Amino acid sequence: MKTVLTAVASVVSIAAVAAALPPHLEEAITNAVAVTEARAYTNAEGASLSYRFHAPVKVETGKRYPLVLFLHGAGSRGSDNTRQLCNGVWPMLSYMKAKGTECYLIAPQCPVGQRWWGFVDGKLSDNPTVPMALVMGLLDKTIKEYPVDASRVYVTGLSMGGSGTWEIILRRPELFAAAMPICGRNDPSLAARIRSIPIWVFHGDRDNVVPPSCSRQMVAALWQCDGNVRYREYPGVKHNSWEATYADPTVLEWFFSQVKK
Repeated sequence: MKTVLTAVASVVSIAAVAAALPPHLEEAITNAVAVTEARAYTNAEGASLSYRFHAPVKVETGKRYPLVLFLHGAGSRGSDNTRQLCNGVWPMLSYMKAKGTECYLIAPQCPVGQRWWGFVDGKLSDNPTVPMALVMGLLDKTIKEYPVDASRVYVTGLSMGGSGTWEIILRRPELFAAAMPICGRNDPSLAARIRSIPIWVFHGDRDNVVPPSCSRQMVAALWQCDGNVRYREYPGVKHNSWEATYADPTVLEWFFSQVKK
């Protein structure tokens, strides 16, 4: 009976979250929930972070698999461990399935009132925020415990998660095969740290939440140090530049084809 009640409560919780969203996002959450597992990561100090976890349907002995880290935007913060699935996760998993490629994916949820990025006045802080430190710990734990292909670890995120994408590659540049920050910002003065990582940056030129100048500055700094970066700016698009990005199979093909040397 307890198991049945738990399952019913989970369905009700998902329905409550999805009900406040447009139909296409409701569908994305429902689909992503069906192929991910709700988990929580706790570090040695007792701090915890909720996340969704996707694993290959069948893990073959001796085979290693790509790992994707997805960082959501500020609007998906909370404690339901569901809302972070409304953008990006389902398109990426659908693409991988269509290509016949299995992968691991982790999608943490940042608590309300906190954030992934820790820069102040445009400069990266000495220490990460608590949620970002937990994300890095979770990433290390996942790579250690599962047959992850260390040459194919990817990160992408939107808005606050776009800034978080910049942040985690600046703090752990040796880890990633590719990064895809969408409408984010960070510290251009540190661009040389990440010059060897393949990065594709996206922003809408009418973004009134995170100005497109934030992405332009990061890209310009990378070009100046001969970084491996490309940039797409969507004309007439406001803050939701992630919709076109994750819906574009050529973008996802580029992302998942990158292999760290």
